[in-house]
Amino acid sequence: MPDAKDTGETRVAGTFDVHIALASTAASALPSSFDSALDAAFVELGYTNEDGVTFTDEPTIERKRASQSFYPVRILETARMAKIALALLQWNSDALRAAGGGGTVADAGTGKKFTPHAAGTILEWAIVLTVTDGSTVDRWVLPKASTVSSLETQLNRTELSELPAEFEVIGEDGVDPWNYYTNDTTAFTDA
Repeated sequence: MPDAKDTGETRVAGTFDVHIALASTAASALPSSFDSALDAAFVELGYTNEDGVTFTDEPTIERKRASQSFYPVRILETARMAKIALALLQWNSDALRAAGGGGTVADAGTGKKFTPHAAGTILEWAIVLTVTDGSTVDRWVLPKASTVSSLETQLNRTELSELPAEFEVIGEDGVDPWNYYTNDTTAFTDA
Protein backbone atom coordinates (compact mmCIF):
# COMPACT_ATOMS: atom_id res chain seq x y z
CA MET A 1 0.00 0.00 0.00
CA PRO A 2 1.48 3.39 -0.95
CA ASP A 3 2.23 5.97 1.74
CA ALA A 4 -0.58 8.56 1.99
CA LYS A 5 1.79 11.28 3.20
CA ASP A 6 2.58 13.68 0.36
CA THR A 7 3.98 17.16 0.99
CA GLY A 8 3.00 18.07 -2.58
CA GLU A 9 -0.61 18.03 -1.40
CA THR A 10 -0.05 20.77 1.20
CA ARG A 11 -0.83 24.42 0.52
CA VAL A 12 0.76 27.72 1.44
CA ALA A 13 -0.90 30.78 -0.07
CA GLY A 14 2.35 32.17 -1.43
CA THR A 15 0.52 34.78 -3.45
CA PHE A 16 -3.15 35.37 -3.94
CA ASP A 17 -5.50 37.84 -5.54
CA VAL A 18 -9.11 38.65 -4.70
CA HIS A 19 -11.23 39.98 -7.56
CA ILE A 20 -14.78 41.26 -7.29
CA ALA A 21 -17.50 42.31 -9.73
CA LEU A 22 -21.17 43.08 -9.52
CA ALA A 23 -22.91 39.71 -9.71
CA SER A 24 -25.35 41.03 -12.30
CA THR A 25 -22.55 41.96 -14.72
CA ALA A 26 -20.34 38.93 -14.05
CA ALA A 27 -22.98 36.17 -14.21
CA SER A 28 -22.22 35.25 -17.82
CA ALA A 29 -18.46 35.75 -17.42
CA LEU A 30 -17.58 33.68 -14.37
CA PRO A 31 -14.31 31.75 -14.71
CA SER A 32 -14.77 28.03 -15.33
CA SER A 33 -11.24 26.81 -14.60
CA PHE A 34 -8.15 27.61 -12.54
CA ASP A 35 -6.68 29.64 -15.41
CA SER A 36 -9.71 31.24 -17.10
CA ALA A 37 -9.08 34.88 -17.91
CA LEU A 38 -11.19 37.20 -15.79
CA ASP A 39 -13.73 39.41 -17.49
CA ALA A 40 -13.04 43.16 -17.47
CA ALA A 41 -15.93 43.57 -14.98
CA PHE A 42 -13.68 42.13 -12.23
CA VAL A 43 -11.42 44.46 -10.24
CA GLU A 44 -8.66 43.37 -7.89
CA LEU A 45 -9.09 44.43 -4.27
CA GLY A 46 -5.33 44.71 -3.64
CA TYR A 47 -3.39 44.06 -0.46
CA THR A 48 -4.89 42.29 2.53
CA ASN A 49 -3.49 42.10 6.05
CA GLU A 50 -1.09 39.32 7.02
CA ASP A 51 -3.97 37.05 8.07
CA GLY A 52 -4.81 36.61 4.37
CA VAL A 53 -8.24 35.29 3.41
CA THR A 54 -10.45 32.86 5.30
CA PHE A 55 -12.87 30.67 3.34
CA THR A 56 -15.62 28.90 5.31
CA ASP A 57 -18.32 26.43 4.24
CA GLU A 58 -20.28 25.63 7.38
CA PRO A 59 -23.31 23.38 7.78
CA THR A 60 -25.99 23.86 10.41
CA ILE A 61 -26.49 20.49 12.05
CA GLU A 62 -29.45 19.32 14.13
CA ARG A 63 -29.18 16.18 16.22
CA LYS A 64 -32.39 14.22 16.81
CA ARG A 65 -32.39 12.17 19.99
CA ALA A 66 -34.34 9.26 21.43
CA SER A 67 -34.55 8.29 25.08
CA GLN A 68 -33.23 4.82 24.26
CA SER A 69 -29.89 6.11 22.90
CA PHE A 70 -27.07 8.20 24.29
CA TYR A 71 -26.17 9.05 20.69
CA PRO A 72 -28.33 10.92 18.17
CA VAL A 73 -30.57 8.66 16.13
CA ARG A 74 -30.57 11.09 13.21
CA ILE A 75 -28.26 13.90 12.18
CA LEU A 76 -29.76 16.42 9.79
CA GLU A 77 -28.11 19.19 7.83
CA THR A 78 -30.72 21.96 7.96
CA ALA A 79 -28.84 24.86 6.40
CA ARG A 80 -25.47 25.80 4.96
CA MET A 81 -23.42 28.99 4.95
CA ALA A 82 -20.31 29.77 2.89
CA LYS A 83 -18.25 32.94 3.14
CA ILE A 84 -14.93 34.64 2.48
CA ALA A 85 -13.45 37.00 5.08
CA LEU A 86 -10.45 39.31 4.71
CA ALA A 87 -9.14 42.69 5.79
CA LEU A 88 -8.27 45.07 2.96
CA LEU A 89 -5.32 47.43 3.35
CA GLN A 90 -5.75 49.64 0.29
CA TRP A 91 -8.16 52.54 0.56
CA ASN A 92 -9.82 53.14 -2.81
CA SER A 93 -13.30 53.20 -4.34
CA ASP A 94 -13.44 49.45 -5.02
CA ALA A 95 -12.22 48.44 -1.55
CA LEU A 96 -14.55 50.83 0.27
CA ARG A 97 -17.56 49.77 -1.81
CA ALA A 98 -16.75 46.07 -1.27
CA ALA A 99 -16.26 46.44 2.50
CA GLY A 100 -19.31 48.66 2.81
CA GLY A 101 -21.69 46.60 0.67
CA GLY A 102 -22.00 49.27 -2.00
CA GLY A 103 -22.10 53.02 -2.06
CA THR A 104 -21.00 55.70 -4.48
CA VAL A 105 -17.96 57.89 -5.00
CA ALA A 106 -18.44 61.34 -6.49
CA ASP A 107 -16.62 64.64 -6.88
CA ALA A 108 -16.71 66.91 -3.86
CA GLY A 109 -15.04 70.23 -4.57
CA THR A 110 -11.44 69.42 -5.41
CA GLY A 111 -11.66 65.99 -3.76
CA LYS A 112 -13.95 62.98 -3.61
CA LYS A 113 -16.85 61.89 -1.40
CA PHE A 114 -17.95 58.35 -0.53
CA THR A 115 -21.63 57.90 0.27
CA PRO A 116 -22.74 54.55 1.75
CA HIS A 117 -25.48 52.57 0.03
CA ALA A 118 -29.06 53.34 0.96
CA ALA A 119 -30.60 51.04 3.57
CA GLY A 120 -31.95 47.88 1.95
CA THR A 121 -29.88 48.22 -1.23
CA ILE A 122 -26.83 46.08 -0.40
CA LEU A 123 -25.03 44.94 -3.56
CA GLU A 124 -24.51 41.37 -4.72
CA TRP A 125 -20.97 40.49 -5.79
CA ALA A 126 -19.22 37.76 -7.75
CA ILE A 127 -15.92 36.94 -6.04
CA VAL A 128 -12.85 35.14 -7.38
CA LEU A 129 -9.98 34.15 -5.07
CA THR A 130 -6.90 32.86 -6.92
CA VAL A 131 -4.05 31.34 -4.86
CA THR A 132 -0.62 30.37 -6.18
CA ASP A 133 1.72 28.03 -4.30
CA GLY A 134 4.77 27.41 -6.49
CA SER A 135 3.34 25.82 -9.63
CA THR A 136 0.00 24.96 -8.01
CA VAL A 137 -2.92 27.29 -8.71
CA ASP A 138 -6.17 27.05 -6.75
CA ARG A 139 -9.22 29.21 -7.41
CA TRP A 140 -12.46 29.71 -5.50
CA VAL A 141 -15.38 31.23 -7.41
CA LEU A 142 -18.44 32.57 -5.59
CA PRO A 143 -21.04 33.55 -8.20
CA LYS A 144 -23.21 35.56 -5.82
CA ALA A 145 -22.41 36.94 -2.37
CA SER A 146 -23.21 39.99 -0.28
CA THR A 147 -21.16 41.94 2.22
CA VAL A 148 -22.35 40.90 5.68
CA SER A 149 -19.71 42.63 7.83
CA SER A 150 -19.85 45.99 9.51
CA LEU A 151 -17.83 48.78 7.91
CA GLU A 152 -15.35 49.29 10.72
CA THR A 153 -11.75 50.48 10.88
CA GLN A 154 -9.30 51.49 13.54
CA LEU A 155 -7.29 54.65 12.94
CA ASN A 156 -4.06 55.10 14.84
CA ARG A 157 -0.56 56.39 14.21
CA THR A 158 1.38 53.11 14.32
CA GLU A 159 -0.69 50.56 12.38
CA LEU A 160 -2.19 50.31 8.91
CA SER A 161 -5.92 51.05 8.92
CA GLU A 162 -7.79 48.02 7.64
CA LEU A 163 -11.15 47.60 5.94
CA PRO A 164 -12.47 44.22 7.17
CA ALA A 165 -14.86 42.61 4.70
CA GLU A 166 -16.90 39.43 4.93
CA PHE A 167 -18.88 38.13 1.95
CA GLU A 168 -21.56 35.47 2.40
CA VAL A 169 -22.81 33.28 -0.44
CA ILE A 170 -26.39 33.74 -1.68
CA GLY A 171 -28.10 30.61 -2.99
CA GLU A 172 -29.74 30.59 -6.40
CA ASP A 173 -31.57 27.71 -8.13
CA GLY A 174 -29.49 26.08 -10.84
CA VAL A 175 -26.26 27.86 -9.80
CA ASP A 176 -23.49 26.25 -7.77
CA PRO A 177 -23.06 28.22 -4.52
CA TRP A 178 -19.28 28.14 -5.02
CA ASN A 179 -16.66 26.19 -6.94
CA TYR A 180 -13.04 25.27 -6.31
CA TYR A 181 -10.71 24.82 -9.28
CA THR A 182 -7.12 23.61 -9.27
CA ASN A 183 -4.39 22.57 -11.67
CA ASP A 184 -3.39 19.80 -9.23
CA THR A 185 -4.54 16.84 -11.31
CA THR A 186 -2.41 14.37 -9.33
CA ALA A 187 -4.02 14.93 -5.91
CA PHE A 188 -7.54 15.50 -7.22
CA THR A 189 -9.04 12.54 -9.02
CA ASP A 190 -12.64 12.14 -10.17
CA ALA A 191 -14.93 10.83 -7.48
